[in-house]
Amino acid sequence: MEPQIIFPEHRVPEDAVRQEEPLGTKFKFWFRTGDESWLFKRGRTGEDWSEKVAAELAHVLGIPAARVELARTPFGLGTVCQSFLAPGDILFHGNELLVSYLGPEYPAQGRYHVGMHTLEAAAGALQSLGVQAIEGLFDFPADAVDQLVGYFMLDVLIGNTDRHHENWAVVERRGRRWLAPSYDHASSLGRNERSAKLEQRLSGHDRRMSVESFAVRCRSAFYRGSKALTTLELWQHAAALRPKAAAFWRARLLDFDPAQAEAWLAAVPEERISKQKRMFAAALLKLNRERVLR
Repeated sequence: MEPQIIFPEHRVPEDAVRQEEPLGTKFKFWFRTGDESWLFKRGRTGEDWSEKVAAELAHVLGIPAARVELARTPFGLGTVCQSFLAPGDILFHGNELLVSYLGPEYPAQGRYHVGMHTLEAAAGALQSLGVQAIEGLFDFPADAVDQLVGYFMLDVLIGNTDRHHENWAVVERRGRRWLAPSYDHASSLGRNERSAKLEQRLSGHDRRMSVESFAVRCRSAFYRGSKALTTLELWQHAAALRPKAAAFWRARLLDFDPAQAEAWLAAVPEERISKQKRMFAAALLKLNRERVLR
């Protein structure tokens, strides 16, 4: 029998020195524990467990991702995410890179419905700046675009609809640039759907209301022409652009047992997730794994 997984809760002290985080719409703040900097995000509608499970999946697949822990604070339940920046590092979000690459006409202030946010533009910006992959990640010569292909595979698996241009970034340290670890995966795994609706999807009585119908409608924040690509279309587009990287990431996925995801979901306390959401998230991950490998 596999040992039971237990997710420890990070407790944020009430007197923690806080620094507000301006990006995004959720209640969040930065605080320090010793030499470590953490971002707390409140999880009222499942953002906590979805973020945690997505991070665990990324780590098992070898996809660089920020460390996430479940958290309990005087301000409510949520998650804490450890900063991946060292002192002196500079973080450039995708919208900043795309303004530099495409010019001031790029709509940097919007997050969604940005038709200029394309795979070609992101790849061009990363290549023009000489952004590298994280050192030691690949077993062949690779760059940041190859690493980004792995992020797109993760987005298919978890049904992440939030990879807008502030949810990918580049780290600069002493003149060297590399793609930042993946982060902010809370808009995934059907976490915002009502449990009763998910139970209906799981029943299989209506093909229009199934796990698969949910999966195929998950859209990325990347465009091609006037159309927002689905997460699977974006992955396929990226795989055609970088077939060697796609094969590398697909091989990692082939070794992944979906039962592992069920164990992670089982480790989430009942006060954070319903039975229907556990079952739906597990079914979605299993289905999306098959869709990528297919």
